[in-house]
Amino acid sequence: MKVFTERGLINSFEVNGRAMYEGRTQPHINFYCQSCGKIEDSDIHGDLNVIESNVKGKVLSSIILVRGICEECLRLEKENEIVSEI
Repeated sequence: MKVFTERGLINSFEVNGRAMYEGRTQPHINFYCQSCGKIEDSDIHGDLNVIESNVKGKVLSSIILVRGICEECLRLEKENEIVSEI
């Protein structure tokens, strides 16, 4: 996997100490749900040059990992709150 990552054929990132690999190499955001563990990809809308303008050097690649709670888990939490109020 290391060779594939070094050649830019796959991306790798870490979630909770576990290596994750993906074939999508174009810029995007990885959203990790801390409740169910699901990882979803989201497109980046905007100019990636903004990232490069904030670092001292040339950006060759980037991996953006955002942690939160997915829509489905939020919906289930809300449903459980309603049921517990009854």
